[in-house]
Amino acid sequence: MNRPLAVDGAPGAPSAATSSRNYALLILSLINLVNYLDRYIVTVALPYIKRDFQLDNTQAGMLGSFFMVVFMLASPICGFLGDRMPRRYLVAAGVLLWSLATGASGLATTFAALMVARACVGIGEAGYGAVAPSIISDLYPREQRTRVLSFFYIAIPVGAAAGYGLGGWLSASYSWHVAFFAGGVPGLVLGALAFFMPEPERGAMDGPEAQQKLPFLVGLKGLAHNPAFWWTT
Repeated sequence: MNRPLAVDGAPGAPSAATSSRNYALLILSLINLVNYLDRYIVTVALPYIKRDFQLDNTQAGMLGSFFMVVFMLASPICGFLGDRMPRRYLVAAGVLLWSLATGASGLATTFAALMVARACVGIGEAGYGAVAPSIISDLYPREQRTRVLSFFYIAIPVGAAAGYGLGGWLSASYSWHVAFFAGGVPGLVLGALAFFMPEPERGAMDGPEAQQKLPFLVGLKGLAHNPAFWWTT
C-alpha cells in the first residue's frame, strides 16, 4: 500500500506534503538535466572517439543511432513495468543503470564495448523517461501541472548546454574518457536519492474516474481523434 502524502487535519500535514512533492519534482528535474548532459557529452566527444577508434562517418553515426533504437524498444517495456510496480523504484534503477553505463563508456577500450555501454544507457533512460512525467502529474493538481512540468522540461536545454560545455572542456583538456566519468557521477547520487521520493497513488489528483484503466485499443482510438497530439507530433 502506498502511504499518503498527508493526513487531513493533522498539524503540519499540508506543509509536509508540499515538501515531499517538491522534493520529488527537484530530484526528477535534476535527473532530466543530467540525462541530457550525458546525451550531449557524447555529441561533443564524438570527434575524439572517432579519432581514437579510427572510425569512419558511418560507424560514428551508428553510436547515436544504436542508443536511440535501444531507447525506443525499451520504452514500451518500461512503461508496462511502470504500471505494475512502484515507479520511484523504476526511476531509481534506471538512473543508476544509465549512470554506471556512462562511466563504463569512459572505460571502453573498443568500439564494440562502447556500443554496448551506450545501449545500457538507452535502457536506463527508458526506465526513467517512461514514468517520470506521470509521477509529477500524480503529485500536483491539474491547475499546477503546466507550471511544475515547465520546471521539469526546462532541464532539457539546460542539460544539453551543460553537456556541450562540460564535455567539450573535459575532452579537450583531459580526454573523452574523463568526460564520461564526470557525466556518470551525478546520476549515481540522484539515483540513490530517487529511492526516497514519494510514490503517489495513480490518478490521485484526477478523481475516481482516473483510477479506471483504459483499454489499449480504446486509448489508441481516442488518440487518433486528438488533433493537439497530431499537430505536436
